[in-house]
Amino acid sequence: MINRSEKILDFLQPGGALELAAQLQQQPQDPGSALFGRVLGDYEIYAHIADGGMSRVYQARRVDGRFDRDVAVKVSVAGLLDEQFRDRFFQEQQILASLNHPAIAQLYDAGIADEGWPYIVMELVQGVPIDEYCKQISINAKIKLIQEICSALRFAHARLVVHRDIKPANVLVTETGEPKLLDFGIAKLLTTSAAVTQAPSMTPVYASPEQLLGLPASVASDVYQVGLLLAQVLDPKLLNRPTDLMAAIRAASNDAAEILNPQVKRSLPKELVSIVEQCIRAEPEDRYTEVGEIQEDLDRYLRGFPVKASGSSAAYKVRKFVRRNAVYLTTGAAALTAFALSGAWYLSEVNDARNKAQFEAATSREVADFLAGLFSSSSPENLQGADMTAKELLDRGLDRIDEELADRPKVYAQLQSALGKVYKEIGNYDTAENLLSKAYAMQQRDLGEAHPSTLLTLMQRGSNASLQGDLQEAERIYRKARDLYLETLGPNHMDTLAAYGDLAIIYEHQGQHAAAKNILQEVIDKYRAMDQMNTIEGIKALTRLAVTSAQEGDPLEAIPKFEEALQLSRQLLGPTHIRSIEATNNLGVIYLQSGQLQKSLRYTEQTYKLALKVYGDKHHYSVSAAASHCDTLRQLGLLDEAREAAEYAYTTAKAHLPRFHRATNRAIVELGHVEMASGDYARAESLFLELYQIEQEGFQPDHPFIITTQLSIASAIAAQDRVDEAIDLVSKAVAALQRTQGPDHEKTLAAEKQLAELLAVAQPQTKD
Repeated sequence: MINRSEKILDFLQPGGALELAAQLQQQPQDPGSALFGRVLGDYEIYAHIADGGMSRVYQARRVDGRFDRDVAVKVSVAGLLDEQFRDRFFQEQQILASLNHPAIAQLYDAGIADEGWPYIVMELVQGVPIDEYCKQISINAKIKLIQEICSALRFAHARLVVHRDIKPANVLVTETGEPKLLDFGIAKLLTTSAAVTQAPSMTPVYASPEQLLGLPASVASDVYQVGLLLAQVLDPKLLNRPTDLMAAIRAASNDAAEILNPQVKRSLPKELVSIVEQCIRAEPEDRYTEVGEIQEDLDRYLRGFPVKASGSSAAYKVRKFVRRNAVYLTTGAAALTAFALSGAWYLSEVNDARNKAQFEAATSREVADFLAGLFSSSSPENLQGADMTAKELLDRGLDRIDEELADRPKVYAQLQSALGKVYKEIGNYDTAENLLSKAYAMQQRDLGEAHPSTLLTLMQRGSNASLQGDLQEAERIYRKARDLYLETLGPNHMDTLAAYGDLAIIYEHQGQHAAAKNILQEVIDKYRAMDQMNTIEGIKALTRLAVTSAQEGDPLEAIPKFEEALQLSRQLLGPTHIRSIEATNNLGVIYLQSGQLQKSLRYTEQTYKLALKVYGDKHHYSVSAAASHCDTLRQLGLLDEAREAAEYAYTTAKAHLPRFHRATNRAIVELGHVEMASGDYARAESLFLELYQIEQEGFQPDHPFIITTQLSIASAIAAQDRVDEAIDLVSKAVAALQRTQGPDHEKTLAAEKQLAELLAVAQPQTKD
């Protein structure tokens, strides 16, 4: 805790901030123009883009001709990378390269120049700094940009990565209005050399107090910098921070009020100023506990609801209520009288809500402190030369929960739920279910089963069960969640409708297409009546309805739904957002299913190019897009082009994606199908067996994915005249489908047809 009563120089001890400042002000080693024309990794440097305090940024092009794409190459100019830090440098690079989010500029590669300078290769973003872009847009539009940045930060923080250097120059807005957060975690990545171990890269005017005082950066530091960024885009004159490093260090303990220009504050909405002040408090524990809270408060401001940062006084909440409902509250004396008579009840509700909010804030703060402790535990001084990956940090967190939080059950449960979700997302479903089920039981007991936190954990359990292939358990869980949402929020609440949609997806996976279709159509009708189709939830429901129509065997009915989903997604999110890219891909797939191969080719090729442009050639979206494009090319008979796309998807997935990843699985399947079409049945069998082994590690034996792969193996075996082996495999698959899907399911019927054909082939030919 920063004690303001102490002298600021007490913090500036040798080895601390004064030494840090001195090192930052030293003349760094400079590659200068020596790198022009040099090839670093697969990229040739040919232009200079910008300079920073610790690095120099160049523009480069790929030299092997495989992809026509320029990149940004950032070279550290602060010192050479010592041998002892090399492994850690590449380990950190792998973690940062896994941050795949539309609002985060992708990190592609990293290396060390012959001279010892560490460098990284990043997505080249064409755009303008966010503060410059915001000069021409409304306050609400500015807020939505900051919300997207918060979304990207939440994604990274959930994976135990902090940014450390959020500032306008590191947030570019593209010509389509989409923000891109640059240099994520690179402040840490490029300061692992001995020369700068004590001198983290930062911009004094945007650094948090703890960074300026030489203390470890954490989620709280990113919260602080988001507050400064929000202040900057609202009005460039709002901030009063010194740009000089030493002056900034001496001002690091100032209250938030001293940082903001009082005259400019008066010209801005009070709620937004309150949000900024909540972010930039000197003490980390006094700020928002995580960026999601900033995002929620900004959303409350946009919708006219009370902002938590402005306090929870009854008078303030009444004022916000009156503003939202001005028309209804001016309809006559009777309504005004009724409202006045309800004052005692209203104040009681406000007090209950305030007490609950204070409790939940305290719980969230303890959770944030625990996670911050995990971040700081990975610092070099604590590791003492050892290496630690994000997965190891998660495992360490599990060990510490039991040791440190057993006497605080509500915090204990919330952390279990959060870590359970992360384990689910990385494919460790058993650990995820163990954590989520324990968290759910504790939240039921302490918060009640209808509490939002309890329901979120319940929904995560449903998602985890679905991913494991236990569709009956997933259905049971989603039914329960739907009923609780219906009871507490009513039939027309967005959360209730979302719960109905998730249940419909399970019905679809079970082959109950009619039931799924009816639910989704009802949800969409309500979204349309509420004018909520142009939302993420509306687009998601429309897409699932289109998928269900296609699964039901009517691709022509699905096409206009997919077209509408693409149009809505492009309007809401822009053409390069992942949902828009997915919608483009869906159209390609549905045109393929309907036999319109040339239309399919147009959309799958467009998807493939968009994915490569936006996410780069090592991203799982690009792998999936290549696989879809391969499918269309193969069915058009363009086997050479299909094999090129399939080989790219397969080799990239093997080199850069987790073994148990849906894009990896898809890449193996498509290459196997290409080999089947080309007549190389032995390689096709080998590929399908590789996939079968991977799926056995992650799914139950009767999971539909495993059964589908068994049928593919059988086809490859039968093509090699091993019909008896194929019959044995297909017979087992048919039995499993009859048990799990039922005798009338389309997959069961298709497998029975395959078995009948194999049996006919195996029968000895009779002579006339």
